[in-house]
Amino acid sequence: MSRGNPFPAAAVARLSDTALNTITIPTQAVQRALGFVDAYLAGDRAGGGSASGNVIAVVGEYGTGKTHLALEIIRHISRPGDAHVRHLYLDAPADTFLALYQQRFVVELSKTDVRARVGEYYADIVAASLGRSELTQEAARRLREREVDAEDVVSGLGLMESDLLRDLQERLRVVTENDAFGTALTLFLRPEFEDAVWEWLRGVPPDRVLVERGITTAIDTDTAALEAIGVFALLHGGQNRRFVLVIDELEKVLSPPHPPAADAILAFKKLLEIFTGARAFLVLCGLPDFLEALPEDARQRIGSIVRPSALGLEETRAYILDAQERAGAGRTLGPFDDDTLAYLVELAGGTARKIIKLCYHAYQNAAAAGTAVTRPMIREVAREQFELTSRDDVRAAIARVLDAGGWLFETDHAPGGRRDARADFWVPEGEDGSGCAVLLSDSVLYEQQVDGLARRAEAIRGDDTARAVLIVVNGHLADALAPRLAGTGDRPPLVYSARRFAEDFDAAVKGIMQRLERAVHEDALTALRDRVERLGRQQALVLETVTELRPALHHLENELVGQKALLVEGRELYQATLASAERSAEMIRALGDMPVPQVTEPAPAERSGRRRLRGPRPEDTPDEAAEAEEGGQDGPLPPRIAVEFDVTMGLLEKLDVLARDSERRFSEGRLVEAPRFSRDAVTALGVRAALQSAAEQFRAAAERWFAESWPTDDSSGFVGLCETYDDTYLALPVHTLPALLARRPDGSTPLQPRLRPADVEGPDSLLFSLGPRVYRALQAEIRDLPDEPRGDGA
Repeated sequence: MSRGNPFPAAAVARLSDTALNTITIPTQAVQRALGFVDAYLAGDRAGGGSASGNVIAVVGEYGTGKTHLALEIIRHISRPGDAHVRHLYLDAPADTFLALYQQRFVVELSKTDVRARVGEYYADIVAASLGRSELTQEAARRLREREVDAEDVVSGLGLMESDLLRDLQERLRVVTENDAFGTALTLFLRPEFEDAVWEWLRGVPPDRVLVERGITTAIDTDTAALEAIGVFALLHGGQNRRFVLVIDELEKVLSPPHPPAADAILAFKKLLEIFTGARAFLVLCGLPDFLEALPEDARQRIGSIVRPSALGLEETRAYILDAQERAGAGRTLGPFDDDTLAYLVELAGGTARKIIKLCYHAYQNAAAAGTAVTRPMIREVAREQFELTSRDDVRAAIARVLDAGGWLFETDHAPGGRRDARADFWVPEGEDGSGCAVLLSDSVLYEQQVDGLARRAEAIRGDDTARAVLIVVNGHLADALAPRLAGTGDRPPLVYSARRFAEDFDAAVKGIMQRLERAVHEDALTALRDRVERLGRQQALVLETVTELRPALHHLENELVGQKALLVEGRELYQATLASAERSAEMIRALGDMPVPQVTEPAPAERSGRRRLRGPRPEDTPDEAAEAEEGGQDGPLPPRIAVEFDVTMGLLEKLDVLARDSERRFSEGRLVEAPRFSRDAVTALGVRAALQSAAEQFRAAAERWFAESWPTDDSSGFVGLCETYDDTYLALPVHTLPALLARRPDGSTPLQPRLRPADVEGPDSLLFSLGPRVYRALQAEIRDLPDEPRGDGA
């Protein structure tokens, strides 16, 4: 007995090297599921790509072996010789289809694999082009056999790459049935676009280089995520490759608290169709809840439903023998024997997880005692492992359900006064002793327990047919005893489960009490009175709950008052800022009307060291011009860079609707109606303020960089500043900015009429292009540096 326990303690399947080498009992369900897999793979081997796609569902309750069967499918197709089969196992998150794609699916992909799949399409297109000439037919053959790389052939033979890539894009567009993916996957072959495309595939909003090529939306919805999964199935199927996807615990995506919207369900239904049409294989695993959440037309697209089989005595015996052999004990049943093994299977009801758990703990107890496994030992293990909730907790759960339903009830009550007829809960109906008795029992593991519950139920009923009995079992109910116990009560017993007990118990009590009401009340008015009284108790409970919540509501109210004070303080600060803006109104208007200045070429002598802020200007007095010519002022930024910031800041000032409304009110010298803004306009005001802050910080950082690092050829630090501004712009809802250009209900507009939506939104707007414009200006400054040793940025 000193050997290690041959049985797993958790009895939970996991995707790991250990899990892929666990013992699999060849039940009917396992054989059936693997038969579908073999038929799918055999079609490919026999017919060179003639296999048809399939969608199957593995459905069962907790512990029946769904995940183990799913992993057995993965293990089955991972055998040597099937390297051409791409398989993915996804453990669904308790979230949305989008989370399933971003957190599970796309992280299992690799750049190398995706590039290889796209490269196969490219190789076929290049091969078709070369096959038309006898001189290049050998190269075409080697491409079709994947002996050479298509890009190397195109480069070596000097073929027209742009035409071939255009053909590839069209081919991928047809295969994926998606223009954006056709373009993106084609760009993926080009190194300069690889990272941008990979980010987009992972759900990041498209980079500007992708937007310019027609990819304008991100994979950021359930519908888009399901469409993307389908694209990869099509991508593999178009090259006669096999693609197997297993999604486990799917009920976590399809069930509350975040059930998918109607458009996501439609997209999921289309995904099932795509897998069949793309000659791919989809395995959906989960509780029966996930099938119930699907509409009928979606369920009809599932080819077959596999329900894990219950384990019988012989299958359990084979499992124990295999486990013992792997542990080095030989093919022996010890410390079990035929009798205890049969009893164990009976108690577990054939549920795989329960059988394995009982085997593990029974083996541990037998090893500690130095004896063989006995029936009492198995019963003790069952109580310890399956009575997860205390009896008091179950009683509290029952009381909560009865209170919420407005039922009057008594605890530890004996209807009719008989001591042997005591009920844990008694719910009366009427005034003549009728009602429903709730009997609470621990695990029911042997027949004497059933006999005891039957005697209690019989004593409670007595001679009164208007008394009902409902049995609640906390722990494990042996399958063999369930039918007898079902006949003891007025309905099948309820086994306590935190997941569904409250809902099931409430439904059971309502059903029993409605039957009793019809049997007891001959007068409909009396029945109506009882119902009204019950509703009154329910309302009283709600009122009591609200009263208990009142202190929390007062606390929340105080918090809101504090927030209001902060808002008032913020408004005062804004008014002060607005007053400062009023004092600068003339300067703002002058900046708004100023044409973009032309930057003159600096003199050669000034092409090193820090740039001067300005030289002499036409409007300068003679003394000012002489001073500027002789020394001028060393400015923090070169003129051609400073002007880019000035232009953008001028545009942002023009968008300050609040300042211009205030200006209009002051200029008219009277109180006018405060402006009314749409929701988008209010959002746009915040966006404008955020962009102004980002531009100001961008300029300050640029000034620091020039003060500390100029002159230098290494502009990587400056590039980071430009990219930071770009990231800020892309993170904001800039699509709301044009709302500031719209006319008000009174016909007025606070902005200059020459501004258009294109001026403030889009890839060519002055707001978006600030980063690239500043960077181009920096490159011009670097080109102007003299050919002499430069500083290292110190």
